[in-house]
Amino acid sequence: MHLLTYNIARLQPFKNLEALQELLMAQNADILILTESDTRLTLNGYVVKHTNFKKFIELKNSKGAYKPTERIVSIFTKHEFVEEVPTFNNKITIAWKIKLDAIEVIVYGLVLGLTGKGDMHVNEHLAGMLFDWNTLASCNQLIIAGDFNTSFADNYYVTSDIRNKLQASFLKNKLVALTGGIPNCIDHIILSQALVVTDNAKICRNITVNNFGVEKKLSDHFGVSVQVK
Repeated sequence: MHLLTYNIARLQPFKNLEALQELLMAQNADILILTESDTRLTLNGYVVKHTNFKKFIELKNSKGAYKPTERIVSIFTKHEFVEEVPTFNNKITIAWKIKLDAIEVIVYGLVLGLTGKGDMHVNEHLAGMLFDWNTLASCNQLIIAGDFNTSFADNYYVTSDIRNKLQASFLKNKLVALTGGIPNCIDHIILSQALVVTDNAKICRNITVNNFGVEKKLSDHFGVSVQVK
């Protein structure tokens, strides 16, 4: 399976839509988890699910409006959406069962800290996400991806408390942060340990981790992808 996540900055500016489509199509991923997304973005050959519309985003002591087409997370796939999975907040997180060849995986998309690591609701939202993962990880087929506003390889963009809580959850729930070693990276792909080892659970599968859009011409983030064979 080939997975990617990318923060597309709510198509700001919109004139880059065609270039963004070309970049994403060129990755040829099975599943794309796009954050700060927009329903105007379509990709040939993919079906899509979005988080519910969130009218306002808290910006410290003021409110900023989302445009009607903007969504916090979108999941695109070439495969079949089977069933929506409830999350603690369907405006900032989304989870779906997807039939991926011979298995069904749960794909959980998120933005942790809508206005960055200092977001006034980040601890509340983190607690909800950790609760969701504690519930869902038992399936051993969980994929978590999106904008964590947290780096794991360095101190590029991080609060130690949040990083420690995330890493403790990964350990507890047997989750592997495949993108955790990328410098200056705050967008991540996390997989159940059972998805990254062979059937005998002793040998790691062939895993390739890449990034794209590093020149940041289409977004203030770069994208990351993983292939597991």
